[in-house]
Parts: sequence; structure tokens; C-alpha cells
Amino acid sequence: MTCLWVPELSEFISLLGKLGLTGLSAAFAAIIVCFALFWFIADRIVPRLAAPGFLATISDSLLGRNLTLAGKMMAVIAVATLLHKSPDFVYKAF
Repeated sequence: MTCLWVPELSEFISLLGKLGLTGLSAAFAAIIVCFALFWFIADRIVPRLAAPGFLATISDSLLGRNLTLAGKMMAVIAVATLLHKSPDFVYKAF
């Protein structure tokens, strides 16, 4: 995610110099703790939550499969839109 805020390599190297070994270690430790907490919640708590019975039948039906496919297609379109760079000629007029 740092690449979103620090696009230039020289700025990134400067950031690494400012953080030092302690800052980098703390950042990686924070990421590890966040992922561990997420997976603990996903593995231990979410399976115990009971979904209503009608949701189980919907997910196995034709409608449920179509809605799942539509959701996946919309996710692909959203990601492709966010990551697609606009052509340069669009901004030349401004």
C-alpha cells in the first residue's frame, strides 16, 4: 500500500531511511498481528454464526449461482476500472 502514497523510488528509499530497522520491524509485526486476528475471527467465530435456512437453499439454486457470478463479474470490472490508467490525451486539454 505504500506505493499509493510514495510513487517514486527515491521517496520510498527516504521513507525506509526514516523508519529504520525498528520502524520496518514494527510495520511487519503490525501486519502479521492484523492478519492473525483476521484469520482467528474467520476460523473460530464465523463458522459458529448460523445463517438462516433460506440462504442455504438460495446459494445452491440457479438464482444464487447467477447472483454469485454477477457479483464476481462486477468485482472484476471494478478492479479493472480502478487500475486502468486514463489516456494522456484526456488531460492535455486541462
